Formats: sequence, C-alpha cells, structure tokens
Amino acid sequence: MNYCMAEQENIWESYKVIIQRLRLYVDNPFVAREGGFADEDNSQLYCLREGLVNLCAHTDYFSPMHPTIRVFDNRIEFQNPGTFIVGIDEVKAHNVSLPRNPTIINLFRYARLSENAGYGIDKIAKWKELTGSDVTFETTLLYSTVSYFLPSKGGQKGGQKGGQKTTDRLLTILASEPTISRKKLSQVLGISPSAIQKHIKKLKDNGTLIRIGGAKGGWWKVVK
Repeated sequence: MNYCMAEQENIWESYKVIIQRLRLYVDNPFVAREGGFADEDNSQLYCLREGLVNLCAHTDYFSPMHPTIRVFDNRIEFQNPGTFIVGIDEVKAHNVSLPRNPTIINLFRYARLSENAGYGIDKIAKWKELTGSDVTFETTLLYSTVSYFLPSKGGQKGGQKGGQKTTDRLLTILASEPTISRKKLSQVLGISPSAIQKHIKKLKDNGTLIRIGGAKGGWWKVVK
C-alpha cells in the first residue's frame, strides 16, 4: 500500500473515494467517444465493489481493530474486524444473507450498489472467471479477509497484444484520474517509469493524449 486515504465524513463518502482508487487496479477497456466520454467494461470493478460494500456492511465497528484495504503487488486484500457471522460455504450453498449492519447494507441496496439475499458472494467469486486469478475467503475469531489475487503482469511487457492492453489501461486511468503522476502510473501498471514515458509519447504523437498545463498542476486529456 502506497499511502493512506484521508479520513472522510461518513461511510458513503469513504466508499466513493475508495472505489475510484480501486478502479485503477482492474481492466476497464477504454473506447473513446466524441467529447472524451467512454464506454467501459466494469465487470472486474463490480467484483471489487461488492467486496467493498460487504466490508462496510459486515465490519464490527465496536472493535478496536479498523477495517482495511491493502493493495499488494499480487493481490487486493479487504480485511474486516470480526469473524464471518455465517460460514462462506453456508452462504454459497443456501444464499444466506445476515449482515452485521443491516442499515448500512440497506443504504447500498437502495443506491443499487449491492446484491440481495446473499447473491453478492457470487459477484465476488466471479473474479476468478474474469481474471483467471483466485479470490479467497479467510476468517478467524478476530478478523476476516477477502483477497482478490491480481493477474500476472508479465504478459504486458512484450508483444503487440500485451502492449495494447497496457495502453488501454493507461488511457482508462488517465481518463478517470487525469492528474495522476507518472510514478503512480508505474506502480499501478507494474512497468518502469521509462516504459510509461514511451507509452505517453506515442499517445501524444498520434494525437490521442494532450497535456494541459505544466508538470506541476497540469493534467492529461484523452481526446480520441
């Protein structure tokens, strides 16, 4: 994890900030349209979103331990104080829904950001189908952990297909967070700063990317 999020006023504001950061770590194929808008495939993000909603709804807020989301090189880890109220196998088999904080889960359901009656576990588990990487559930008496393992980034370092995938992710990130630094892009994409610079130069040369302003205080505009 590179840095901690500033404290927000409430759970809803925290959710909005966190989900914008999580989108940087998943594939969101970018198809630019007129005016710089784009259609994105958020399938992987939906899996993470369901994990985030569950973290908010199932946290033991009276525990001295805090809920945490940590991003490692090979996984994204959601850790909650408190054990799972219902075993994961029981949830999978019978679609049991028993949130620790029903009012919070109702908030997210009202906003259409959560599944009903235990089906959220299916959305989380779909991560493996979409990425080919595992998602695991662990629980102890003190805390519970859901880990989304990230696809290997090795295939992105060579070849036209891998390079195009990196370019697509780069455009998606710049469209959603235009002030992001090259250093942060390097960390998110798992490639060197010099490789980031090469991708950016190519996109600028073909007119796909424009820099507005200087190195400090400037931002990127995806134009097509």
